[in-house]
Amino acid sequence: MPTPPPEPHAGGTSAGASAEALLGTTGIARRGVGPAESSAANRAWWDADADDYQAEHGAFLGDDDFVWCPERLREQDAHLLGPPGSLRGARVLE
Repeated sequence: MPTPPPEPHAGGTSAGASAEALLGTTGIARRGVGPAESSAANRAWWDADADDYQAEHGAFLGDDDFVWCPERLREQDAHLLGPPGSLRGARVLE
């Protein structure tokens, strides 16, 4: 039975630590995993990397703007989520 990924550290990464260091990963390996293990590992990595990601990309992403891609396609222009009036009070998980 595969070992589950480690629990994410509370509060994201510590100053100067990468997600890889926090999770104890040292390289790339390939092996078959099921959906539950894949999902848990993905979540653990993003939880560990969230602070670093925000520090690196926060200015680009903005505080109250929704940018879809590196090409800076803004939701206020594209309306990919639907008409703006229909989104009031809705939650979005990217």
